[in-house]
Amino acid sequence: MSLEDKINEKMLVDAESFLEEYFDQANQLFRIFEDGSIDIKSDFENAAWKERILIHLIGQRYAYEGGQADLPTLSYDYFYARLDVDDSTVRSHMNELSDDLMIEKDGHAGEWKLVPDNLPKALSRIGGLNE
Repeated sequence: MSLEDKINEKMLVDAESFLEEYFDQANQLFRIFEDGSIDIKSDFENAAWKERILIHLIGQRYAYEGGQADLPTLSYDYFYARLDVDDSTVRSHMNELSDDLMIEKDGHAGEWKLVPDNLPKALSRIGGLNE
């Protein structure tokens, strides 16, 4: 077996396997409906805005990987309708989470997605999870 084969077989982590590793923790946060919509579970409905943004983006990534969503991204508009703050505050919050390397802008204008490699960091930021 070549070094490349060994690396690909034993070291390479793709987003799907990484998300599978944290499935039980993520499963505590939300439900995914057949139409791909994300419903935050009652324990986290009153979480702080950053936590709710992370929960929605984590949920969207799982919905995408599960074939229930076409894209792993959510737009500013999605959050404008869900957070009780003005639009510029939502944009500011998204930029702060991006600075923390938990989310990133997608190629589409105003579309955001979870950085799968930083899922553990995002989950640790959300309080009340059982490991």
